[in-house]
Amino acid sequence: MPASVQTLQTPKLDNYDQSAALHGRTEIFRDVDYKLLQMLMRYPDETMSREELKRCFDRPALDVSDRQLDTAMRRVIQKMLVIWPTYPLVKFEPEDSYLYSEKAPKKRKNND
Repeated sequence: MPASVQTLQTPKLDNYDQSAALHGRTEIFRDVDYKLLQMLMRYPDETMSREELKRCFDRPALDVSDRQLDTAMRRVIQKMLVIWPTYPLVKFEPEDSYLYSEKAPKKRKNND
């Protein structure tokens, strides 16, 4: 394996700074974004519904719109791509849920 290729490790979360770090890259998160990341990382490889994730906000889940959640999740996804640009660790899943996974996506087969 070439020296420039880094293997994925679980990002280190810092509760004091509300940051995530991996391979010398660090990103600081907004309060709600950090809570969303923590919840997703607590249950790796399990999809979490919007309703479950809305509990991370500092108000009742009924008062949080899907758009507000999706906007916060977009920030989380973008920041996680900064610390691990190889493939997304946090992603949207069909049927309105999100997933944290450290598994590399499967390569698509060419049907030629």
